[in-house]
Amino acid sequence: MTENEVKAYTVFIFITINVIPVIVLSFFYICILWKLWNPDKRLTLEVPTSSRSQKPKNFVQKTRRKTTTMLLTVVLVFFLFWFPYNMFNLLLTFGNQADFNIDILRHASSILRLFVLVNSASNPIIYNFLSEKFRTGFQTIFACHWRALMRVSAASTDAETVLA
Repeated sequence: MTENEVKAYTVFIFITINVIPVIVLSFFYICILWKLWNPDKRLTLEVPTSSRSQKPKNFVQKTRRKTTTMLLTVVLVFFLFWFPYNMFNLLLTFGNQADFNIDILRHASSILRLFVLVNSASNPIIYNFLSEKFRTGFQTIFACHWRALMRVSAASTDAETVLA
C-alpha cells in the first residue's frame, strides 16, 4: 500500500469505528430520550384509584432521570474508550515517524487496546450500577443457573459431565 492509501484507510477506519457509531448512538438515544421526556399524552393520563399501590408523583421524574443518566453514560463511555485508540492510530499515520519513541508507542498501544477491551465489558457494568431492575434480573438469572448446576452436580457421579 502506498502512503496515501494507508492514510485514507486510517481515516476511513476512524470514521467507521468512532465517528459514525457515536453519531448513530447519539441519534437513537436522543430519540429514546425525546419519547421518554415527551410521552404520548394518552399514555400518561392518571386514572384515579383508591389503591395504595399508586406510585408517588415524583417516581416518573426519578425514573426518567435514571434512564437519561444511563443512556448518556453508555455513549460517553463508548466515546472515551474508543476515541483515544483511534486518535493514536491517526497520530501514528499522520505524524512524523522520526519523532516517535518506539518503547512509548508499544506501551501506549497496549494500554489503549486494553481500553477497547474494557469497553466491550462496560455496558453490563454500567447497567448494574445504574439500574436496579437489571441488577435484580441478573441476580435472579445467576441464582437460577447456579441452583440448576448444583442439582445436576448432586445427581451426577461424573464431575466432568457437569463442567463440560
